[in-house]
Amino acid sequence: MSMNPFDEHKTNLKNYDFWASIEEEEFDVTKYDEFLCKQKVINKQTCHDYLTKDIQYILEHFSENAKLLYHVKSLQTKLKNARKNESNMAFWSDIAPRLMRVNYEKPAAEAELMVAGIRKAADLIDASTSSKRKIEPPMETRNKKKQKAKASQDMERVEYDGIYVGENDTSVGTIIKRAALQYLHESKTRKLSARERKIMTNGLSSVLDLVDHSSSSQKSLFSNEAWTQITSQFESELSLELLPMSRILTSSWLIISTAVVSSNNITLGLDYIYRIYSKQNNQNRNYLKLFEHVYVLILNLIETYPHLLKNNGARNSDYSESDVLRIVWSPIFELLFPPNQHNLIVKTGETISVMSQEHKQDTYSDSSNVVAFKIDIRVIFKKHGKEIDVVCGEVAKNDEDSKVITDEGKLSRETKDAVDSILTLVETAAQAFSAQISGSTCLIATQQLIGNGLYVYHPAYSFSLPSCIEELGSFKSSMQKLLSFQQHVITIANILEKAGTKKYLLNKQFGKHDEAYKDDEATSILNWRRDTFYTPPRNKEARVPLLLFGLPSSGLVSRLLKTKYSEGEEGVVYDQFGWGKKNDKWHNKVTNETQDECPYSEE
Repeated sequence: MSMNPFDEHKTNLKNYDFWASIEEEEFDVTKYDEFLCKQKVINKQTCHDYLTKDIQYILEHFSENAKLLYHVKSLQTKLKNARKNESNMAFWSDIAPRLMRVNYEKPAAEAELMVAGIRKAADLIDASTSSKRKIEPPMETRNKKKQKAKASQDMERVEYDGIYVGENDTSVGTIIKRAALQYLHESKTRKLSARERKIMTNGLSSVLDLVDHSSSSQKSLFSNEAWTQITSQFESELSLELLPMSRILTSSWLIISTAVVSSNNITLGLDYIYRIYSKQNNQNRNYLKLFEHVYVLILNLIETYPHLLKNNGARNSDYSESDVLRIVWSPIFELLFPPNQHNLIVKTGETISVMSQEHKQDTYSDSSNVVAFKIDIRVIFKKHGKEIDVVCGEVAKNDEDSKVITDEGKLSRETKDAVDSILTLVETAAQAFSAQISGSTCLIATQQLIGNGLYVYHPAYSFSLPSCIEELGSFKSSMQKLLSFQQHVITIANILEKAGTKKYLLNKQFGKHDEAYKDDEATSILNWRRDTFYTPPRNKEARVPLLLFGLPSSGLVSRLLKTKYSEGEEGVVYDQFGWGKKNDKWHNKVTNETQDECPYSEE
């Protein structure tokens, strides 16, 4: 019997069963997706990322098998055109959700049994099985009941992020998602406030927002003690290092700002830079060139556009958000990330991420007018025609504008999509940045996927541009933050560059959450990803992301199932239902009941 050519490569293929079972002539994107969806809860993005990686692996390791390569390359072309494939679109809008529900029910119920107690899990299982036994009513009634049942079931589901605070036995991911579902339900009968809507959109996108600490933010979902614990934990794990600024920049800025303020002569700054330039080494000359450009830009803003730098410096009608972006911030971003360096480009003017557009079209595939997030400013890693967002930015005229709240919720989702896009290439810990601009003030934040189904949006730096000559001296710290931001973004670009040629671990650079790399393929960080919530097109009802809750990793399930029979405090052995014999009586550790007789009938 001939051996399957893929057998020796089983551990390196994401979807071995597909390759081992399907004839080469029948290779198809939808069949590949179907094989994976029958095995696990997985979204379209991860399925197609897996197929991309499998194709790359086969092309590299089966170079002598011309027939196989021909069909794999044909499959590669089909994958590139999958978004236009009606069969694949139909699969993900109809069949895939049903397969996921089947995959979700049993493992989720088993984990619920272990984590939350038998009563709740038994109710879930019983409700699921009994509903399948019932004679189905007429179609209209049945559909309505299914919708209600699904909404109720969603509210009972749990996320397996593993982040718990205080005495709460419900994870942080579960709390924010259940609250989001509740607000989505309420939004059908009343208009949500801006803060409530942000809680909804963040939760439905699996994002814990630590940027907003207002009392009506996600903070309202936790006690003060729990919120303090959450913020303290992630401050120690996700805080972004403020990089030291070169001595030449530090000393030069201090000298120049002092001289300019005392003399009221702004040209002295440039005169000093030109005088010391020839005495510097190449590295310091590069620093001084950047310093010169920033200095000239700041002086020009102070002299010509002071109304854009001061709160209430002019009537709102005198200028627009586009003016703030065009005159103030676009030039700064261009200085930090000049073209043709590190494969980074800056795009401004409400451009749209290709990945976000594709995902929103998948979510609302029955709508013809689908437009994803329009982003004010983006820093993009671009190579070989592929664009990956690294920084997403939104601009408001001032921090009193109610648009800022809306921008916050939009930014966290834009940045979440950027993280998912980066993970497509690196498949290990990843980080993306946001820039929330309010007039002359900028808040830099980061986002990471830190656990199974939980992204954390975390503040990094906040600074303001000087609005007058007297404030030049204080701008040194802002300059340090800008340069630190620049270097961290360049680091991501360099990692993405290397990821295109070899596996590159990011967990040392970005956070300490590397649990996903210690177990088998089922715990791949790609399986930790969740779908994003997108605002529905006009005249469409908002849709819950297809993959909002996931499953525990196989390692977690195994550990839970191994504890079906666990030893109690006094050597009591409890079974999977929580019953154990204690001092000649039967005790249930779930309900804390005690009875004289064995609870089970004799067989």
